[in-house]
Amino acid sequence: MNRPIDQIKKELEEALAKAEALKGEIEAAKWDPPKGPYVLSHDGSCNYIHSDITRGAYAKHGRCFKTREAAEKANVVFTRFQRLYQLALELNDGWEPDWNDGTLKYTVEANYEYGSYYWIADRVGVNLSIIYFKNKATVEKAIQMIENGLLEL
Repeated sequence: MNRPIDQIKKELEEALAKAEALKGEIEAAKWDPPKGPYVLSHDGSCNYIHSDITRGAYAKHGRCFKTREAAEKANVVFTRFQRLYQLALELNDGWEPDWNDGTLKYTVEANYEYGSYYWIADRVGVNLSIIYFKNKATVEKAIQMIENGLLEL
């Protein structure tokens, strides 16, 4: 059955219009980090910024907050994460987790109720907020450094 070209063109135009509308819905649904007036500078200081352009640059890197309190709490979290990440880079000596090799990967967890740290292992999935160590000995060394105050978290 042959359809007339005009009908095919009309259906194609309708489909393209529908696709454009859906594309607009997707863009509108994307989460945009807040561009609040409080920003964390590279030195960890919290500043009030009036410029939309400057706030946009900080927001792009997740360093823009609606309140000073939120910015100050984030600074503590960011600092802990960055210090632990740097320690992992040093102790792992270039190792990166390969989730296809089936070996265990290790991470540090904290129990703030008891003031202790411990390791857990995983071999199948990655949590985007976790820093991994290449083996049990390496993660135990990291924990020892934290517990001995050599890495302030």
